[in-house]
Amino acid sequence: MAVTYAVLAAGDSKRMDFPKAITPLAGLSPLQRIAATLGERRFVIVTSSGLSLECAAQVSGRRIVINESPWRGMTSSLRSANGVIDARHAVGVLLADKPFLSERTLVLCERALEFADCDVLYPVTNSGQPGHPVYFGPNARKLIEALPDGDTLRTLRDDPRLTHAAIACDDEGVQLDLDTPDQWHAAAALYHA
Repeated sequence: MAVTYAVLAAGDSKRMDFPKAITPLAGLSPLQRIAATLGERRFVIVTSSGLSLECAAQVSGRRIVINESPWRGMTSSLRSANGVIDARHAVGVLLADKPFLSERTLVLCERALEFADCDVLYPVTNSGQPGHPVYFGPNARKLIEALPDGDTLRTLRDDPRLTHAAIACDDEGVQLDLDTPDQWHAAAALYHA
């Protein structure tokens, strides 16, 4: 199944006091790190109007989708992406504050998606924690418009009407994020080391 990725980067980073998706972290912003991991794969970046020019400058040649109501949460960004991605494609959802994902994990998930007969697919860590990207196939995508506003995709990921596949991987990057200043500083220290 063909996949187009949606990189969700419209959050206002309240806990950080700076736009973390586009702020350099040891030389590259999280958005640039995710774009480098995606390489030549199809993807769109969903962001707010206030960050759109900087996102376009950091990741040139990719479609920027404006979420006109980012205060409505992550699901509003997913709805924005869903409206512009080919309906026959699965959507692989990546969050701009999770820039540690490896390309190896993308390949693992994409191969699994080719053979799995499911509506939703996602990686899980060795400890059993679900992570990103979460892939929503065409059947799951039909339910996106009805999602409630908020900052979680679990409602759709775990919807009992859909079929699911969890792919085991040893990549802690599927779960690690940059939600707090402490996490940001720890990540910067790791990159500098």
